[in-house]
Amino acid sequence: RDYFNMDIDIDELERDWVKMRLPKGGSADLLKHFKEVLSRPGGEGSYMRVLRQDPEECLLSFICSQNNNVARIGGMIEKFCREFGEVIGECDGVAYHAFPTAEKLRKVRGLEQRLTDLGFGYRAKYVSAAVKELTHTGKGTLPLPLTTLRDLPPREARDHLTSLHGVGTKVADCVSLFSLDKHSLTPVDTHVLRLAKLYLQNEVTFTKSLTPKTYDAIQTAFHNTLGPYAGWAQSVMFHAELTTPPSKRKRHEEKQEDEPKRRKKK
Repeated sequence: RDYFNMDIDIDELERDWVKMRLPKGGSADLLKHFKEVLSRPGGEGSYMRVLRQDPEECLLSFICSQNNNVARIGGMIEKFCREFGEVIGECDGVAYHAFPTAEKLRKVRGLEQRLTDLGFGYRAKYVSAAVKELTHTGKGTLPLPLTTLRDLPPREARDHLTSLHGVGTKVADCVSLFSLDKHSLTPVDTHVLRLAKLYLQNEVTFTKSLTPKTYDAIQTAFHNTLGPYAGWAQSVMFHAELTTPPSKRKRHEEKQEDEPKRRKKK
């Protein structure tokens, strides 16, 4: 129940989204797109829950996710569990392993090299460094257990997480959303940035690279538009992004880019 955030009524949340009016300071274009996604046949957002993962597992998983696609991330996590986790069951001859705890990983001799050999690349040293922090064998600046971060404001939780070597703002915000109850946060990855460039032209000033200022402006615009569960709403749009064929997505982008021109003609 805790893992699936069952205390949050998803039916009520979606009813609120459908009835949602544009808040003061919100983006009309972003809200319009979100409602269009919700209205698609089959309901893109139907029963899509944001998990409440164990913060330790969530942190290590998202460190592995950096500069990776979904399929490769899944493969890396599977190898990680198979190599270091305990067997928790078997089905049709396939053994399933638990996600290894930081304490167990601390006892692995040559952890960084083992991870490198498994294909984790530069992430190996980040995972190894995080394990040391999580087991009090590093610099000791991270509040432990990580569940204590659930009681802090989002920005403070982010600051603590980004004190870890290799943990940037996006990873910290992902951990905050998926394990630390920061439901209003929208982590800005390439998919969210693409949406922002399409629907937040009036709210955000974009530059060639994603600067900290632009990142925070995008996050604020999502929150101002979609409210205290903006992170959940973003997940619905993220899923729609992944499941929309590239050709259809491109046609939609072209239509959206032409919208300002049509408004000017009127």
